[in-house]
Amino acid sequence: MINNLNIIITGTTSGIGNELAKKFLDGGNNVWGCGRKENNINKSNYFHTKIDLSDSKKIEDWLKKIEQETKRKIDILVVNAVNYERKLNSLDSLDSISKTINVNLTASMLLTKTISKFMIQKKAGLIVFFSSVASILNEIGTSSYASSKAGLETFSKIIKKELETFNIKVATLRILYIPTNLSKKLN
Repeated sequence: MINNLNIIITGTTSGIGNELAKKFLDGGNNVWGCGRKENNINKSNYFHTKIDLSDSKKIEDWLKKIEQETKRKIDILVVNAVNYERKLNSLDSLDSISKTINVNLTASMLLTKTISKFMIQKKAGLIVFFSSVASILNEIGTSSYASSKAGLETFSKIIKKELETFNIKVATLRILYIPTNLSKKLN
């Protein structure tokens, strides 16, 4: 494993994001992570921010802080944070729908917009998006979540084309099943 990389991972307080952060940290890399909860990783090369990714202003503030701390040298962006509520569309609230779209799609777009500029300057980087099999299953009660993940997949396909000339790799992982707190909510 390559070490001494600067890596941003969203959703590091549990599940996949938490495990990825620990793996990268153990490999000697620096990780800037975020989540809705307080930091639960105790490593000197881990920099945590408690943040609600549905708030674009807070995302911008977080990215400005990272920009200063890394001097714009980001090697990997992993967009993993998720908002999931299983509800029939007719019973869902506008706030809940907005939060799901903002966390799962809009935040991904904002993070990519800023971080890809840093990567373009150095002509290298990797951006990884975590999607979900829900984007193609069309299950009842997943309209907001599945739609946001389908949108993320489309966004990633387009951004991959936009960034490939700058030697920036883009990957989207459609997760089938990993035992996490989120997977317990799915069928």
